[in-house]
Amino acid sequence: MFTWKKRVWGWWPKTLRNKLFLTFLLFILLPFALLYMYFSQEIKQMMQERIISGSGEELKKMNGNLEDFMGTASKTVILLEQDPDVAAILSTPASYHELERRKEIEAKMKSINNSIFLTSPRVFYTITDNFGNVYASFRPKEALDYKALVEQTKRLFSSPGKPFYHWDNRGENYIHPDESDSPYLLTLYTQLRDRLGAPYGYIRISLDYNSRFDAMYHDSSPDQLLYILDEQGKLLSKYGNDRSILQSSWMERTGFSSEASGFFIDDPTSSIIMYSYVPQLQWYLVNQVSYDTLFRELNGLSKRFLLIFFVLAALFLLLMYIVSKTITNPLLFMQSRMAEVVRRNLKVHVPEHRFQGEMLAVTQSFNQMITDMNEMVRLMKAEERQKEAMRFQILLSQMNPHFLFNSLNTVKWIAIREKNETIKQITLALGKMLEMSMRIDVDLIHFYKEIELLKSYVYIQKLRYDNRFDVHYEFDDVMLHTLVPKFFLQPLVENCIQHGFSQKGERGEIWIRLAREAAKLRVEVEDNGVGMEQAAASGRPESRGHGIALENLKERLNLLFKKESMVEIRTGRTGKGTLVVVVFPLLLSVPYQAEGGEAHVDGYFG
Repeated sequence: MFTWKKRVWGWWPKTLRNKLFLTFLLFILLPFALLYMYFSQEIKQMMQERIISGSGEELKKMNGNLEDFMGTASKTVILLEQDPDVAAILSTPASYHELERRKEIEAKMKSINNSIFLTSPRVFYTITDNFGNVYASFRPKEALDYKALVEQTKRLFSSPGKPFYHWDNRGENYIHPDESDSPYLLTLYTQLRDRLGAPYGYIRISLDYNSRFDAMYHDSSPDQLLYILDEQGKLLSKYGNDRSILQSSWMERTGFSSEASGFFIDDPTSSIIMYSYVPQLQWYLVNQVSYDTLFRELNGLSKRFLLIFFVLAALFLLLMYIVSKTITNPLLFMQSRMAEVVRRNLKVHVPEHRFQGEMLAVTQSFNQMITDMNEMVRLMKAEERQKEAMRFQILLSQMNPHFLFNSLNTVKWIAIREKNETIKQITLALGKMLEMSMRIDVDLIHFYKEIELLKSYVYIQKLRYDNRFDVHYEFDDVMLHTLVPKFFLQPLVENCIQHGFSQKGERGEIWIRLAREAAKLRVEVEDNGVGMEQAAASGRPESRGHGIALENLKERLNLLFKKESMVEIRTGRTGKGTLVVVVFPLLLSVPYQAEGGEAHVDGYFG
């Protein structure tokens, strides 16, 4: 797992400048490029779909025009066939003067053309009868040959089963160029029959569809062209403003689908080809839209957009580079100064006039940190020197107690040899106290040891004061393993003896009580002496130091337990004497603490 993470993050740059650059590349530039490609394709696809849809509508419109013309041409035949004047002239032309006949037929054709083909003026009529007469609504390219025209029409309907209407989708243009210059005409051939079905005339109706569609699509967009192909894929007509484009491989394609409509992409011309099949004429109506023309504006807009984006990105990178230098250069300078701090032992400060803004605050904090560290080092060195001096003094002070302790042992053995029990007990009691005082590494001891030390002290004081006082102990045995400060009872008892009983003639009493109050230990030392006020007012020499022992005790308790201790002095419970109350945290070591395993406490025990 670690190796995998190491490989993944191994390529990540280490410097802030490179991190910013890579972050911009990965999370801004790259996502934008992907989004741009995605939306460009989406827009092109959407435009392509719209073009296909629009071109399909154009083809439907073109197909509809052809169908309208074919339907209208068929209606025209019916109108002429049902017109009695036309039928009479064609059936019995000898009954009419030639000019009258021609004038009447031409008027009928003009009337129909103006009323039915009002929007399609390029419609041409040719009518023949069975007597060699020909009537036309146009000026022919060459003189009309009646026999050839009748023979051509009769051949179309001579065979049984031939359709009554015949469409020629590639009829050659027989109109004078002044009226039509199209190479082909769409022509309907049919017969005019009487009620018995006998033909009395023949009619040919031709449409100049090239002129018709060219007029319709003259203002069409140059990015699309309309074509008419025959069933072999051969070009019949082309419509659109640009007449120089169409030279592509798809013109020679054969095997077009006979489906009503469809489209395909023509790669040689980079265009979309859409077609619609006209089954009556076996034509393909084709619409060609060039990709280059279609997406020229979109590509131009994309290029301008990309140019603007990359210019802005370059400006952003330049600005980011400048901003990163304003951050990294001060950081590199700070790094070099910090390395110099290590080399020169914290004797370096960074000039603050070189920076501003956030870096000025960082520089000020750095200089303040160096100042504080120098001051801390100075204090630590001073404290270390004090500790060394104190240790030396302690070593010197230990010489005299050791000498005194050895001397007491000598006196003890002399008293044992001389069988002086009093001196022996005094030396033993004093030796215990001296031995414990030499244990400078112990601050807290078990209460039962504190009682032993106190009893040794009381034994000596009773000898001194001729056994004029008694000490009473009131506590539960479970309190014997409570941890208490060393020698904290001795100064309190000493105050009771010196300041309470030395001025009193009657026998003195001292009570030592120990009790638990929640998480606190309450110690009371009470006597029946003269009281504090009377002892202080007596002016005796032993009363001058009154309160020093209590102040020392308060200071010791404060060092051990901080603010969790309390010393209070009041009048005794009986209204006489003095009561000293000491409270500090309860530290109970029942009786799991091994013998001799007193705890050493530097500060508060919770």
